[in-house]
Amino acid sequence: EILASVGKGQLGLLSATAFSALNAFPVEIAFEGMKYSFQVRRAGTDLLLFSIGKRTIKAKILERPDGSYFVSVGDNSTMTIFGTDEALGLRLRMEGTATIMLPTLYDPSELRSEFNGKIVRYLQDDGAMVKEGQSYVELEAMKMIMPVKATAAGRITHTRGAGSIVGAGELLGALELADPTQVKKILPFEGDFAMKAVADGGKKETDSADLMSQVQLMLDGYAPQQDPASTVQQLFLAAPPYVYTELAKGILHRYLAVEQEWVAVASNNVGPDQAFSALIAKNKDALEKVVAVAMARGQLAARNEIVLSTL
Repeated sequence: EILASVGKGQLGLLSATAFSALNAFPVEIAFEGMKYSFQVRRAGTDLLLFSIGKRTIKAKILERPDGSYFVSVGDNSTMTIFGTDEALGLRLRMEGTATIMLPTLYDPSELRSEFNGKIVRYLQDDGAMVKEGQSYVELEAMKMIMPVKATAAGRITHTRGAGSIVGAGELLGALELADPTQVKKILPFEGDFAMKAVADGGKKETDSADLMSQVQLMLDGYAPQQDPASTVQQLFLAAPPYVYTELAKGILHRYLAVEQEWVAVASNNVGPDQAFSALIAKNKDALEKVVAVAMARGQLAARNEIVLSTL
C-alpha cells in the first residue's frame, strides 16, 4: 500500500507520524463479555509485541501462501491460524485446537478516528447535541480535509484539541447517548493477563547475536523491544571485547547508510515533502529504498540514542 501510494506521488504515508501509527497501535478484542485492550508494537518484519497491563507478549507471525498464519508465541507455543471476516466479527480457526469468534466491538458512545490524521476543528461545541450521521469533526490527512460523522445521537464531549495528531481508532469524543439502551456493556479486562506460553514472563534475550538483531531492527525504524540505550549496553556486555570494534562499525554503517541518503536530498534546507520528492526521483525504480529511509527517519530519536550509546 505504501509503495503504491509513493508510486503515485502521494507523500502522506512517508511522514514520521504515519510510520509511528504503523509501528505502534491499539487493538481491542472482545471475548466472552470481556474487552481486552492491547498496545501493539511492530518490532520486526514478522515480530509483534502485545502489551496489556504489566505483561508484554512476543509473537512471531508468518503469512503462508494459503492465507493462513503461522504464529509463535513465547517460547513453547506455535500454531497455524485461519481467519475469516464475518458480519458478526472475526472467526479464528486454530488448526487442531479450536475455533473461536471475536465479535466486532462497537460502542456508539465512543467517537473514534477512522484514519490517521490531524484534527482541524470540531464542528460542534463541547457539550452540544449531535445527530446520528452528523459530521462532528474535521481531520486533515494526506493534505485533504475530511469530516467524520457521529455513529449515534447524543451530547458530545471533546477528548482532544485542534491540532492533535491521531491514529486510526483513537478516541475523538464521547457521547452521552440520547438512547442509552443502544449500549451493550462489555467489561474491560483488569488484572494479570497470564498465558501458559509466557507464564514465566518470557525468556530474556542475552545472546549477542539476538541483541545485535534488535539494534539493527531499531536502526531500520521498527519499534524498540526495550530501551535503545539499554539494548546497546546489554549487547556490549554480552559480546567478547575483541568484537567491539566490528559491532560499533556495523551500527554506525547502518545508521549512516540512511542519513547519507537523506542529507543528499535535504541539504538545501528544503522541506520534508520536497526532500522525499527528490528521493523518489532518484530511486524511481527502487521505491522500497525510499520507504526504508522514511521508516528509519521516523525513529530518528531512537536511532540517535543507539549511536550515542555505542560511542
